Amino acid sequence: MFRRTILLGSPALLLVSCQTPGTTPPQTVPLQVVTDAQNIVQGLTAAFNTILTAAPGRIPAAAQGAITLGLSTAASVLAGLNASLTSTAAAPLIQQIEDAINSVISTAASIPLVPEPFRTALGAVAMVLPVLEAFVASFLTAPAPAAAAPGPRAKALAAVPGMTVQEAREKLAKLAGR
Repeated sequence: MFRRTILLGSPALLLVSCQTPGTTPPQTVPLQVVTDAQNIVQGLTAAFNTILTAAPGRIPAAAQGAITLGLSTAASVLAGLNASLTSTAAAPLIQQIEDAINSVISTAASIPLVPEPFRTALGAVAMVLPVLEAFVASFLTAPAPAAAAPGPRAKALAAVPGMTVQEAREKLAKLAGR
């Protein structure tokens, strides 16, 4: 029995001894961060498309164009994001997604009455986005860009009083069709 322990343990010792002392292997981006980014972009896009179809003209043309641009920018960056990336490689992508989504939130704040389900989706995004912002801040050496102005984010959060981050994640996942 003692011999088996040594034989089974020896490959692990060899692997540990191959690592350069004082270094750690690159960390991959947490799956929850990737999932949050996917659900934010896809859920917000689905909710926006729903109101464009169900209530054409409810979103002013200028706001519609700016929101469409923000969502398409976020979607194109999202295509390059996956859980196999290192955290340092994923952080700039997530930062670009944040920037695009923050512009959507700011634009939506200029609309007097945001229709459902886009209003609730914006609130859910405002609940989850700080998780992505914290991830980016922990891996980028350059200062992260400012989040959406407090006014637009506060307006989005007002649409979902009492919603928890977990409930917001579930709402976005449902809107994203997951």
